[in-house]
This record gives sequence, structure tokens and C-alpha cells, in this order.
Amino acid sequence: MSFMKREKEPNMQERVFRAFLDLIILRALEERPMTGYKLIRLFNKKFRILPNSSVIYACLEAMEKKNWIKRVPVKDGKTYSLSAR
Repeated sequence: MSFMKREKEPNMQERVFRAFLDLIILRALEERPMTGYKLIRLFNKKFRILPNSSVIYACLEAMEKKNWIKRVPVKDGKTYSLSAR
């Protein structure tokens, strides 16, 4: 499965984005809590990259297991924020 929703070879920006996805997510959540969907929209707007949602949610789940972030259920889904750790 491709990381990006495009079928072409990833460019340098996409490769860096993929390599540092966890840090990019942490930086975004430092600003404010967000849903996975809002993170995808932010990355599309800011980096002009449309990551596959399964990649974002897998990274969020791994970060939650490491206690880097916490998930809070809200009426329209789940919001992620930095943990107190």
C-alpha cells in the first residue's frame, strides 16, 4: 500500500515527511488537540501532501501505546493531544 494517495514515486519532501511523521504529529498536537482527519487536512494544506489515513492512524496508535499522546473520545470521533508525560 502506498504511503501517499498518489501513484508516483515520492519526492524528497514526501520522504522526509514519512521519516519524521511522529515528530510532525507531535509538533502539530503541541499547538492544539486534533482528530486524525484534521491532522490529514493540516498536512495537506501545510505540506501539500495527502497521507493515507491508515498511515496516520497507525502512527497515532503507536504513539498512544508509547504514552506520547492520549486519545479522548468526542462526539464526532476521537481527538488526540499530548500526554502529560
